[in-house]
Amino acid sequence: MSGRAPASGRKNDRGSRPCAGHIENHLLGIEFDRYVLEHPELMEQIPDGAEVFFLPDDDPELAGENLQIAEAQKGYGKGVLLVRIGKLAPPRSRLEHVRLEALPAA
Repeated sequence: MSGRAPASGRKNDRGSRPCAGHIENHLLGIEFDRYVLEHPELMEQIPDGAEVFFLPDDDPELAGENLQIAEAQKGYGKGVLLVRIGKLAPPRSRLEHVRLEALPAA
């Protein structure tokens, strides 16, 4: 991917720490990268140099903020790709063949 959704406009009163919008967009970006790896045919639909913006259905505030930023980028003549996300499944562990071994106390 050449673009990543920018941070939302949500205010952060803790200085330079990432705000909720930064973190949400970052997590959506990671999940989108995984999705594209599993569905490589999608790469053909992503224009070179496009800015990618995530519009999650389950977070209308973040979707609205990202859409506003995307519209502004479009005004600068940049390619924009909107990724509408229906839902994010709960995270699952990818560990396999796990065994626990307790050592006896000395």
